[in-house]
Amino acid sequence: MVITCIVAGGSGTRMGHTVPKQFLPLLGAPVLVHTVHRFLEISDNILIGTHPDYVEETKQMFPQEKVTVLPGGKTRMETVQELVSALHCVEDDVIVTHDGVRPFVSARVLAQTVQAAQQAGASGVFVPCVDTIAVSEDGAWLKQVPPRNKLYHVQTPQTFLYGTLKRLLPYAHEGLTDLCSLALERGENVAMVEGDYYNIKLTHPDDLVQAEQICRRYFGTGQY
Repeated sequence: MVITCIVAGGSGTRMGHTVPKQFLPLLGAPVLVHTVHRFLEISDNILIGTHPDYVEETKQMFPQEKVTVLPGGKTRMETVQELVSALHCVEDDVIVTHDGVRPFVSARVLAQTVQAAQQAGASGVFVPCVDTIAVSEDGAWLKQVPPRNKLYHVQTPQTFLYGTLKRLLPYAHEGLTDLCSLALERGENVAMVEGDYYNIKLTHPDDLVQAEQICRRYFGTGQY
C-alpha cells in the first residue's frame, strides 16, 4: 500500500494572513485542496495533520473516504510522528510525507519517489541549486562558499518504507525538521529523486502570485 501523510499543522504567520496559509484560496480552492488532489490517484489512504483549531473545517473539505484528518503537533516533526503513530501498516508499505503548502508536486515525481523508496528504503526530492550559496555563522562575516555543483534544494515528498520510518522516528529530536536528515544521522541511505523547480513551498505573500501562474500553466484552472 501507498499511504500519504500531509503535514498541514502550521499557523503560517510569515504569510501575513489571519488564517493559516494552507487554507488560503488559490484559484478558487484552498491551497490544501490543491495539495491533497495531487495524491488521490497514487494513495490508498491519505492522512492530514492539520492545525488543531481547523480539524472540523478540514474534514468538511475532504469528503473522500480515503482521507483522514487528525490534529497535528506543535512542530512539523511532531505532526509526522502523530500521523505515523495512527497507521496500521506492514513493513514494506510506502509512506509518503509531504508539505501541505507545497501544492505542485508532479505525477512524475510521485511515481519516482515511491519507486525509489521501495528499492532503497528512503528517498527524497531535490533540485540543484542555481544560486551560489554562502555560509556564515553570525550573519555578519562570510565563512564559506561551498561548490555549487554539490548543493541541492530540499523539497518534499520524502518517502520511506514503513519499517524504515518506524525505526527512525524514535530518534527525532528538537530542531530537526527534515526526515532525510534524520535518516542520514541514523546511517540510512537516501535515494535522490530529481524534483521540479515549480514544486514550491508557499511561505511569503508573493508566493501566492507565483502559485497562481504555476497552477494555470501546469495544472489548469485548479477547480476540483
